[in-house]
Amino acid sequence: MQATAYLSSGSVPGAAGSLELLVQKDRVPGRAIIYVAVMYVGSNQRVRLVERQRGHDSVYGDKQKGRKGRPEWKFESKERQMAEEMKLPVIRASIEVKERERISRAQQLQARPIWEPRTAALLVLLLLQTQLSMCLKELRTGGSSLPAVSSSSSSPSSSSSSSSPYNTTQQRLPGAIIIGVRKGGTRALLEMLNLHADVEVARAEVHYFNVEEHYRRGLAWYRAQMPFTLPGQLTVEKTPGYFAAPQVPARVWDMNPAVRLLLIVRDPAERLVSDYTQVLHNRMTRHKPYQPLEELLLHKGHIDPSYKAVQRSLYHLHLARWLEVFPREQIHVVDGDALIRDPFPELRKAERFLDLPPRISPNNFYYNTTKGFYCLLSAGHDKCLDESKGRPHAPLSTQAFRKLCHYFRKPNKLFFEMVGRSFSWC
Repeated sequence: MQATAYLSSGSVPGAAGSLELLVQKDRVPGRAIIYVAVMYVGSNQRVRLVERQRGHDSVYGDKQKGRKGRPEWKFESKERQMAEEMKLPVIRASIEVKERERISRAQQLQARPIWEPRTAALLVLLLLQTQLSMCLKELRTGGSSLPAVSSSSSSPSSSSSSSSPYNTTQQRLPGAIIIGVRKGGTRALLEMLNLHADVEVARAEVHYFNVEEHYRRGLAWYRAQMPFTLPGQLTVEKTPGYFAAPQVPARVWDMNPAVRLLLIVRDPAERLVSDYTQVLHNRMTRHKPYQPLEELLLHKGHIDPSYKAVQRSLYHLHLARWLEVFPREQIHVVDGDALIRDPFPELRKAERFLDLPPRISPNNFYYNTTKGFYCLLSAGHDKCLDESKGRPHAPLSTQAFRKLCHYFRKPNKLFFEMVGRSFSWC
């Protein structure tokens, strides 16, 4: 039997998450099990309850005498240690538990909060932090006003939420998804879209639609992986593994038939080499054996079509599955090679496709001569892509690369016809 303390009315207005403090009756009269509320304030903000099992050692912190001799538990040592290990803030609070009456050898517990001035001050700071972060994001893109507060049902970001109506920020299902391609520039596109004041992105690849274990957890789990957004903001998720997974298009449609899809592509031969380079780097880092690229790529002197990296580069086959479910106008194709050479024109096209006001400008990019590609600039701070970008590719002989280009020539032509444009690929 559980009773929710007055401290947990659902959510704290303006805070980037919910606070809950639960008290559950124990077998021993006058003793309670404390469920500790931890607030996550990172990019994936959510609430988790940490439980101790029943028994004498079930309560976090030390049992102390409260006022008028009533038992009182204060949270200190365990939560502080947990916060240091997880690098998360913990709201310190305490409740008083007193005996009301006996009903069938049980007690009905009533919890009353004890608010410390520091707790109230922290909640005010969380509210200010939320508002300040929105102002800073607006300033860094050169905007003049905050996003609209009222939500619209036609907006791609107006999905159902998992947060309390008392909170201005909510976790929403994505209104746009970057579906691929793998090693095509998906991370660069996501970071560049995040420059926009009306966009919030999921930092990690969620792999909800293409991993069965994740998909079985349902939309509530998927939504919980999304960032907190204000009404009118667009949530964007990217998982490049979606594009080549046969089961994903129908699942995405079931989630939201109006979702916007972004597909960033690059030269399939270059993509394949980059794909292998990443796998090679991962295996070398973990001290695992690996095969040279040409051994995997060629079989008796010919391209091996069973090699997974080859299959991922057959864009026309995968796009055909998406077009069986979604209309062509809901899929925007981004030129990954052009995005690296000159980001702004491709970003402006993406803004129009997502129905976003034009906020990103050429001043948000600068060319880093040392790294050899563009970096992002916002609010006076620069951000370059991680060290894996621009990593030297695995060696491949000129003859093998020519065979690769020849192999992709016909599939590329079919892809060009499907998207209504051509690309300067080998």
